[in-house]
Amino acid sequence: MEDKKMDNEKTKVTSALCTNCGGQLDIDTSQETVECPYCATKYNVSDLLDESDAVRIEKIKQRTQKDVEIEKLRHEKEMAQKHEDKANKEAFKKSKFSKVLIVFAIICGLMCAVSFNDKKILSGIIALIQVGLFAAAWLMGMHKVKEPKKGIKSLASILAFLLFIPYFGAFNSSSSNTQKINWNDMVLCEKLPEPASKVGTISSNSEERLSVDMHKTSQKDYSEYVSQCEALGFTTDADKTETNYSAYNADGYKLHLSYYERNKELSIDLDAPMKLSEITWPNTPLTNQIPVPNSTLGKVNYEHADSYSVYIGNMQKSDYDAYVQSCMDKGFNIDYSKNENSFHADNSSGSHLSLEYRGNNIMYISIEAPDNSAAAQTTEAPKDTPQPASDTKDTKPASTTADSGVSPDFKAAMDSYEQFFDEYIAFMKKYESSDGTDLSLLADYTKYMAKYADTMQKLENIESDDLNAAELAYYTEVHARIIGKLAEVGQ
Repeated sequence: MEDKKMDNEKTKVTSALCTNCGGQLDIDTSQETVECPYCATKYNVSDLLDESDAVRIEKIKQRTQKDVEIEKLRHEKEMAQKHEDKANKEAFKKSKFSKVLIVFAIICGLMCAVSFNDKKILSGIIALIQVGLFAAAWLMGMHKVKEPKKGIKSLASILAFLLFIPYFGAFNSSSSNTQKINWNDMVLCEKLPEPASKVGTISSNSEERLSVDMHKTSQKDYSEYVSQCEALGFTTDADKTETNYSAYNADGYKLHLSYYERNKELSIDLDAPMKLSEITWPNTPLTNQIPVPNSTLGKVNYEHADSYSVYIGNMQKSDYDAYVQSCMDKGFNIDYSKNENSFHADNSSGSHLSLEYRGNNIMYISIEAPDNSAAAQTTEAPKDTPQPASDTKDTKPASTTADSGVSPDFKAAMDSYEQFFDEYIAFMKKYESSDGTDLSLLADYTKYMAKYADTMQKLENIESDDLNAAELAYYTEVHARIIGKLAEVGQ
């Protein structure tokens, strides 16, 4: 028993740390040397057993230092990646590919409007998808949205270009919803004469709206149908050309007829009268910037702290013209655009006003406050806080906004982008109502193209920093408004 106990003491096993790699050493005290199983460093067992606490602490420090070095390398790698991303973003911004994406996104937006205007719903949806794909590719290239996987940006743009094939196929094809139409099945059939054609496509059939495209209609059929509608009383605020006719009847129903020679198609749209009631003009800093209309009959479209939209009834065309002039007299005369039935302008405080005469003694008013989100977040420094000298190089310009606000440059670019489409929509409406002999269309087109060049320049001048939350929200809001306005062109 004594001999066995002695053997166990001689073969006692302990542990220590390797001074070279920090790995654990299992030491057999009966041996003279031990080898690190990780780095193959050899030690005298006696030296390891005599290791002091100070040496152990030093080893711990060395291991900690290695961890710090590893973290430092990881941080440097992240910074290098950020610099690379920034360089790629700047290169993309200056590239022709970036400009191509912007141009084709706008082209597809115009195609979308044309498609809906021609009642080509499928092709309009395809063009809308193309706009989204081109916009997504551009945003990923500018690193404003994260690219889920490398190559997705290129894939989105390629897919958008490929969609031109089904777009033109859908645009040129006849509607698959063509059917035999019994005019007595139309809810508002008694308001209009029955068309000569008996086949067509029904888009809407309700008490509020009738929208139907009658196929196999000749130019003579269209002309006779217009005369029949006039005989039924659709003569108020009439606007008549060879291919378009719009008017109200005494009950306030709005009729719009369009004839498409290429498709031999008559488009009939009839809207029920707008339901108006007594309203109270709001007393707010925004609405107080414009005169209170003489009529209290109307319909509030929406009301917010920074925007107000309303329809006002009992406003004859002369009343509308007088109201436009009073708004100009009250300061809305900056960068104004005015034609017979619409008016757009800003005032010195940056508020934007839109007025339209919709016919049937109805005026539309929309006023929007300037975006002061950045100014609202600017805080004044305490009086006892030393202010930096005016010539300090690191001082930011006064126009720089807080991270959570919309920068003036970005807002100006997006506002110009939206105004560009406003000009296009106004041009399209004027073109639709013309007979091709209006020479002012050429001047409008020249102005439209100049606006296009200015808009593209402002978009290119947007700073390459990532959009903050407010800017992304404003970008989405502007695009939503543009899509809504484009859709209205086809109505």
